[in-house]
Amino acid sequence: MNTSHATNEVIKPLNMNFQDAMWRKFITYLPYLWLLLFFLAPFIIVLKISFATPIVAQPPFTELFDLDSDTSRWWLASWENYQFLTEDNLYWVSYFKSIKVAFISTIICLLIGYPMAYGIARATPIKRNILLMLVIVLRHHCAAHHVPHGGSS
Repeated sequence: MNTSHATNEVIKPLNMNFQDAMWRKFITYLPYLWLLLFFLAPFIIVLKISFATPIVAQPPFTELFDLDSDTSRWWLASWENYQFLTEDNLYWVSYFKSIKVAFISTIICLLIGYPMAYGIARATPIKRNILLMLVIVLRHHCAAHHVPHGGSS
């Protein structure tokens, strides 16, 4: 058997030209760019609205910058919305209830998930495949039959 031929096939992808390397980088980073764009853009919009002052108009908030006015105050952002969040008890209660629900959900998932994972890992290969299939079917069944509060099935 000719080993030099096999070695050349392994090394060949490493000897790609600059254009191929750039194309691979572009293809690799394109999904990340897409996710960043569609995560970052809405986040920036909501952040901008959070610093604006609410008004009855279209859009229902003020601009953050006023570069056209002759006054020295061109920065119109306000911390009033964040100050309101800290002063109103409703937001604190809601926040701590959310933390409590997240903590309890995490504990329940860990108490159910770790023993199941241990059992699946210790099972024979045939039983392991059946158990994994049951987990997938049950997950799909629970997701398909989830009824929001107040709804009917």
